[in-house]
Amino acid sequence: MTNPCIICVAITGSLPTKANNPAVPITVSE
Repeated sequence: MTNPCIICVAITGSLPTKANNPAVPITVSE
């Protein structure tokens, strides 16, 4: 790679569920 690249991610956990956190989006529309 000759060009620098910045990768940003928002890690929510290995198995996010609505039971653990109702604010975690599961579907695209959320």
